[in-house]
Amino acid sequence: MENPAESNGNSTGSFLTHHSRPIRSDDVLCTPSFEKDIAIVMQGPVVNEDDFTYETIKLYRKSFPNAKIVLSTWEGEVRSNLVRIADLGVVVLVNRKPAYPGIANVNMQLVSTMSGLTWAADQGCSFCLKTRTDMRIYDSKALTYFINLLSVFPVVGDNSSQKNRIIFLSANTRKYRIYSTSDLTVFGSTDDMLKYWNPPEEAPGNPIIPEDCPIKFWSQFRYAEARFFSYYMEKIGYELDFSIAQYWKFLAERFIVVDTSSVDAFWRKYDFHLENRYKNYGAERNSHILSFHDWLNLYASRDNLPRPDERIQMMPWNSLIPQDYLL
Repeated sequence: MENPAESNGNSTGSFLTHHSRPIRSDDVLCTPSFEKDIAIVMQGPVVNEDDFTYETIKLYRKSFPNAKIVLSTWEGEVRSNLVRIADLGVVVLVNRKPAYPGIANVNMQLVSTMSGLTWAADQGCSFCLKTRTDMRIYDSKALTYFINLLSVFPVVGDNSSQKNRIIFLSANTRKYRIYSTSDLTVFGSTDDMLKYWNPPEEAPGNPIIPEDCPIKFWSQFRYAEARFFSYYMEKIGYELDFSIAQYWKFLAERFIVVDTSSVDAFWRKYDFHLENRYKNYGAERNSHILSFHDWLNLYASRDNLPRPDERIQMMPWNSLIPQDYLL
């Protein structure tokens, strides 16, 4: 019988691959990791399709038995669903929604994340994994991996305002859209995370920029994930110049970006069946995802970082980058 991936590949001129993950936690065989002093903060509305949030928590209970798990969600959720989740040994926090959700629900994320992080701090947890109710990490060694990364890569320079680096997934972390690091799943010391996730709430009136505007506007208006990153850097003492060069320097010295695949993370949203949809084998675009090897190259050259062409962020989103703009 002909392999469908091979036949499809022949017709499209591409090799197609397939990745199947179990829906139910009982179908995942894992070797648990026993890292202590860590809280897993899951924020957002309960995803009932495929029992996704419930099954994710069941998996985390099995993979990370020593971790404290908190679900930070909203008033209006079905009470029986929350009781069922609480019965897994999870703390459930029910928050009042902010009056203004913010563009891309940034205020919703701020409120629910801070509620969970504050609970974790009160429990004395030294580290937190902030994730979402529509995300799932399948790799049971992910927390060990994150702790080891923080040990191997300390903050460069003065660490009086930041204990450890903060770790982001590559999914939605952009190379050229400045201060645009993924807000999907983030790991760090609890003290650092409390600073990172607590910018001023976005007030009504922030304009929605058209798609043909320069991508720099996204960061200057501090939309979505750029809001958290930019206000955090100011909070720990930096003055922003909204340049790609500064963004890369911050990443090299104070953060880590890991490949989403390295912890087998799955985001059940948008075109999730096209898992590597941001991978591009053609000319580079200014929407380029920043991978672990991109980050490691920045880290390795941190004393003599390359100077990117700042014109890249003056082009509209997803523009092809002219060859003479690239290093």
